[in-house]
Amino acid sequence: MFGALAIACGSPGEQRGVEAPGVDRGGCDAQPRALTFVHQIRTKMFIDEVKPIPAACNVEAIIGPAPDPTAPAEAHEAWGARVAAYTAFCWSTNKTMFDQPPDGALRSPLDARIFANVGVAFTCEPGRDKPTWGNVTEIARAGGTELKLFQGIANPIAIANDLTGSGRYAFVSSGKPSPKIELAFDLHRYRSNTEIWHRWAGSVACITDPAGNPGARLRGGFTRTTPFPSHRAYLWATDRQGRDRELGVLQTIAQREFSNLWFLPNKPAVGSP
Repeated sequence: MFGALAIACGSPGEQRGVEAPGVDRGGCDAQPRALTFVHQIRTKMFIDEVKPIPAACNVEAIIGPAPDPTAPAEAHEAWGARVAAYTAFCWSTNKTMFDQPPDGALRSPLDARIFANVGVAFTCEPGRDKPTWGNVTEIARAGGTELKLFQGIANPIAIANDLTGSGRYAFVSSGKPSPKIELAFDLHRYRSNTEIWHRWAGSVACITDPAGNPGARLRGGFTRTTPFPSHRAYLWATDRQGRDRELGVLQTIAQREFSNLWFLPNKPAVGSP
């Protein structure tokens, strides 16, 4: 959960030291009026360096334990060959799909496995603690390339919006590899679930400063994620000239063992925010 983002008319709020302006639809004057905020929550699922090898591969989870010492030599040789092949596949991820997204920009080729951009826009009025208008929409989604040949699949983003009621919103971003590379996984162990995902939930609270000017506090965070790969969220805002700019990283969840790709939990419904 990232901290409060406080924004007030004529007094820019800050999120980790970066300006977060609203779009003044009335101005800070003797009669304060509504202030509309146009933000984006951008998320990326990306593969960080898998290390240390082989511990981060978790061989036994995929290949199984070594044969009993009394087993025939052929059984030990077959097990050793499978371990070597799986470990090489795990290590090769660092060469073929290692991502280091520096920011929340949508690049080509994509520096992530799955990208999502969700717009969160709302209007606060003096004396109100919830937005009088709110909209949460999918702006963009994209899948990264795999082995420089195949395109990952980004699913439609599931969204829940109750900004004008409870002040809350949520979304689920998800995706999966191209079916053409799934055989590379099944050669080591069959995967029944191939989707990676995360669920983000947040809230908006409208505030009024002593002068009667409106502002807002924006909160949010990942509520559930797949254990692999890594997950990162960025806050962007649209300024008065209609330009999008990044305000900072909101949250990062580091990936766990590579073997988790064979035991992915089912994607949740977005549910109520």
